[in-house]
Amino acid sequence: MHCLWLCEHAQAVWKSEISFAPYYRKGFRRLFDLLEEVLCKGSAYHVALFSTIAWSMWQRRNHLRVNQSVWSIQEVRDRAKALVAEFLDANKQDAKPRASSTPAHWAPPQDDFYKVNYNAAIFDTMGHAGLGVVIRDCNGNVVAALSLKIGLPHSVETAEALAALRAVVFAKELRIFKVVVEGDCLKVVQALKAKERCNTLYGIVIEDAHSQSASLQFCQFLHVRSEGNKLAHTLAKRAVLSVDFDVWVEK
Repeated sequence: MHCLWLCEHAQAVWKSEISFAPYYRKGFRRLFDLLEEVLCKGSAYHVALFSTIAWSMWQRRNHLRVNQSVWSIQEVRDRAKALVAEFLDANKQDAKPRASSTPAHWAPPQDDFYKVNYNAAIFDTMGHAGLGVVIRDCNGNVVAALSLKIGLPHSVETAEALAALRAVVFAKELRIFKVVVEGDCLKVVQALKAKERCNTLYGIVIEDAHSQSASLQFCQFLHVRSEGNKLAHTLAKRAVLSVDFDVWVEK
């Protein structure tokens, strides 16, 4: 309750939003009582924003404890609003399929470059996700592959972003510095390609991927349809169904 509501930093965030400031006049000392009031009195948007701000502050606290990059306390409210708006917008979009120019099949990179494909597989009932990465040379030969089991992330996009980050790090570990990094989750690829900061729940992972890729000689993020990403998907499923962690490197 203290770090989410009562401390000085938390109060600065909540009181900056006019709809939450009145709750302080009621002197809540238990999180359950505060949440009950929000659920009873607030609209769906109000509840969503309250939950997202609280989650953002808790995540910020956890990242600070392990010296990871975080949003500044002044950014929390606006970034939480952006996340809620993004969620609401995504859930009202027309679901009609659109024509796409995204390649459906895997294609080799240009000479002296490597293509790094990544994918994530979610297993809700098992409480885990798998990450798969495969690196091929310009002739289409597999030079390295990776399977890694992780705890279940809060969204498919977060799992895909973590797979993209692991793909970049894997290339660096193998001293491969000219890469095309390819995945089949369009939202994550768009975030990786964007120049502006990513204001999503997986934004910090995107920032880490950008930071890691900056030390490569060349790194381009591309989208491919799932038909062109089958091997990475198989590796991702293998991480959960058979092995926790496995790396193969061509000698």
